[in-house]
Amino acid sequence: MQRELELKIYEGHPPEVTFPKRVDRKAGAKIVSQLHFPISPRTLERWPLTWQRINGRSLCETTELLAEAQRRVSEAPCIAGGE
Repeated sequence: MQRELELKIYEGHPPEVTFPKRVDRKAGAKIVSQLHFPISPRTLERWPLTWQRINGRSLCETTELLAEAQRRVSEAPCIAGGE
């Protein structure tokens, strides 16, 4: 049985959300997609993250994952639309 992560988008200030200490690519992609931008688990394979092999699963620290996602958001260029 696999637990599904369920996050809710809140207007204004989000409540305290606790994440697992380590996540696999599927759970990591779901967290990043809910908090920052859409991403697939395959894309996380190319990110410079430290993966540990635990019980046959590749896991990374959630804090490292979220820091990398925030870095990518901060470095993204702003594009003006319109005429």
